[in-house]
Amino acid sequence: MNPTIERPVRTKKVTPEELPQWSAFEAIPWMQEVKRLLDQVYVTSRSFPTAATGTFTTVYSTPDLAEGFDWMLEARIMAHASSARSSWIIEGLFYNDGTVQQAGATFAIYTQTTAAFNVQFLIVDNHIEVQVQDDGALDVKWRVWIDLRESP
Repeated sequence: MNPTIERPVRTKKVTPEELPQWSAFEAIPWMQEVKRLLDQVYVTSRSFPTAATGTFTTVYSTPDLAEGFDWMLEARIMAHASSARSSWIIEGLFYNDGTVQQAGATFAIYTQTTAAFNVQFLIVDNHIEVQVQDDGALDVKWRVWIDLRESP
């Protein structure tokens, strides 16, 4: 996740004649970046390949989670191989009262073809990883959309 705004704020005035172009090319893209920052949404810009290893591979790590807060983590994951496709929505509630822990079980909705792909959350030190696992036979391309929300 990139917790910074990439587009700087304009420093010179916008004239009334420039307003439509400024809105379309500067204001709206900047507002989208701010919204993504506020929602802490991470979207992969490329697919993550796994080469038939059958082992879990980390595709996303949260920042270190501060003590005294709760987080809802949702991962939407898609897998594509030559002869198999899968998709998941997994959600978990995490908290840090000195040690990062998960409250309850991971909620999962998924659809799979014949392949035995898998996904999971893993707590490592003070952060959470989203991991994917191929079936050990197929080369898989993964896409991940992450939504991390914090509550004081």
